[in-house]
Amino acid sequence: MPPCQCLGSGSDSGQAQAEQAEQAEQAEQAEQAEQAEQAEQAEVRLVEFWGSATKAVTLMASTSISGLPDDLIQEEFSYGDHDLQTLTVVQPREKGLWNDHGRWIVYIHGGAWRDPLVTDKSIYPTIQHLLEDSTKKELLLSHIAGIASISYRLSPHPDYPQDETTPPNELRDAKHPDHLEDVLTSIEFLQSKYEFGENYILMGHSCGATLALHTLMQQDILGEPESRLSNYPSIVVGVSGIYDMSLLCENHSEIPAYRDFTIGAFGDDPKTWDRLSPAKFADFTKYFPADGKLFLFHSIGDELIDVAQIDAMKDRFRRSCAEVPLEVSKEMLNDEHDEIWARGTGMAKVVVMVLESS
Repeated sequence: MPPCQCLGSGSDSGQAQAEQAEQAEQAEQAEQAEQAEQAEQAEVRLVEFWGSATKAVTLMASTSISGLPDDLIQEEFSYGDHDLQTLTVVQPREKGLWNDHGRWIVYIHGGAWRDPLVTDKSIYPTIQHLLEDSTKKELLLSHIAGIASISYRLSPHPDYPQDETTPPNELRDAKHPDHLEDVLTSIEFLQSKYEFGENYILMGHSCGATLALHTLMQQDILGEPESRLSNYPSIVVGVSGIYDMSLLCENHSEIPAYRDFTIGAFGDDPKTWDRLSPAKFADFTKYFPADGKLFLFHSIGDELIDVAQIDAMKDRFRRSCAEVPLEVSKEMLNDEHDEIWARGTGMAKVVVMVLESS
């Protein structure tokens, strides 16, 4: 009897071990399936913005600002021969309706340097929201002389292929520094018409925030002894910006789109990414006027740009530009990445905070 009991005990033990191994394998498979699902969901979210931007475009006004008051005028200008070298301006029809001596807002859209559905028109929902609210409208009218939004040449996009039949003025084949050069040219175009000097707020979303800071870095980036801008902006605003390209790609290494759009715009050399990353730039101090200021915003609902980007930019700026005021907000916004501008409410909050704080 004892040997039988011993054999039975060993059999039970082996069965228990087998069950434990099976449970461990099932748990591992479940974890892998969950990770795969999360990666797939992340890729879907990226396609909505970095990809086709269909969600954002559905939210966004298409061709004009709805309900624009009769005392305001919306104008479109070309600053180059390419179809994307355009900008939109909103200002009063007559002097005195807004603050003629107020600042201009100059906005640079995002879209990963490549999305053809995100253009200068992406500012429309923000303007509409500011004008619909009487308090926000009064703040805008008392502080701002005009609003301009810039389009610029874009890099190729895999979802929107072009071929040899595409006219040169429609090609999306931009590579750095094409995007930056367009932004600089468009700002000087505005300066030639409106002569606002340094009295402007340069504001960008996502890669538009990168480009806004690139305007300050331009001489180092382009290797030129003189600035292409007659005046640097007095205020720079970055909203959900890309400030460290290598860090962004590392933190989202499981999603190829991040690396793809970075390579599409800047090439595949990480050393180039680092040289062009605002969070790794030596010193912005000399590019800000005496009353200059930098604002950085992150949304807690942003599913595409992680908080490490604003933290990297904040830390670098505070170390290298201690004398230039810096205001950082990581809790005021709760919109998803594209909703910040597509709904208009998030970007309008940014405008209000900047105007009230400057």
